[in-house]
Amino acid sequence: MAARPHRPVQAGATLGRMKIDRGTPDRLVLKETRKFMWGVIAGGLICTAIVYVGWMVYLKDLREHIPLKILCIPLAGPLVVALGALLLYRHKSFDRKRRGVLNSRMLLPAKFEPWDAFKHVQVTVLTGNATRREMVEVRLERPAKTGAPEVIGMLRTSKKKCLALIAVADEISRLLDLPLRVSGDSVEGGNEVCQALEQLERYKQMVKSAA
Repeated sequence: MAARPHRPVQAGATLGRMKIDRGTPDRLVLKETRKFMWGVIAGGLICTAIVYVGWMVYLKDLREHIPLKILCIPLAGPLVVALGALLLYRHKSFDRKRRGVLNSRMLLPAKFEPWDAFKHVQVTVLTGNATRREMVEVRLERPAKTGAPEVIGMLRTSKKKCLALIAVADEISRLLDLPLRVSGDSVEGGNEVCQALEQLERYKQMVKSAA
């Protein structure tokens, strides 16, 4: 099969929890969206306030022996806030030259995963139902019993912004030289979305090499 060309991705496009920071022929960098990160921090602060009030009410009826788990309850909120702060600088880089994924975050050492830590790039159209609209999900599948899949993003097919997510799936597959698998057909997506998914079908035969 001929070498696959680099398809520029739209910097700043949202993929769900993450967004595209920048992309070059040799590297694609994703980072957490501010909306998600600050949402985690805000949720942690609210949790802290609620738990602290409940804790103080409990201590009003002070007992001689207070269980250790009760004393630790107020720590739950600050831990969530700390988690949100760590996500503020979380980046995921897909590197063609090193042929792997570099995960970076604040205060923690960067973790590099080689391409063979993954089996293939999975693009799945999730059928809509009474509680959920039709969605397209992109994730990196790992070999059996080696860990959970790495979810890249999930968006509604009825929104044109899911085109960026589909393009990212293609680019990750190219950068890491991984097979690309497409499952499901879109009903709610527009013509551009359906055409983008059909274009990915060209690479389905590459999965045979990873089976």
